[in-house]
Amino acid sequence: MEPEWFVDVGGDVSQGGAIASGGSITLNTDGDWSADAAIGSTTGAITLTTMGDLAQSGAITSTSGNITLDVGGNATQSGVTSTAGGITVDAGGTWTSTGALNHP
Repeated sequence: MEPEWFVDVGGDVSQGGAIASGGSITLNTDGDWSADAAIGSTTGAITLTTMGDLAQSGAITSTSGNITLDVGGNATQSGVTSTAGGITVDAGGTWTSTGALNHP
């Protein structure tokens, strides 16, 4: 079984440090998620779900897993989102991207 990193927060999250795993990463919050640092997995999927807004300026990368961003509010992405798997972005509000989405 691959290692898994799981975070479930009832309020807002301000991520200033990197989140890294050799397996899957699941991040859930009932509030907003603001991240200036990277989220990365070497083998697993990355799923970030927020009921509020997402402001992501750090990179989101997975070597082989899918990346899913499920945002209840507005999503602003200025970092690089990259994977050999699939990328899904679902925003309840507007989605603004000035970063790169890379998928071979």
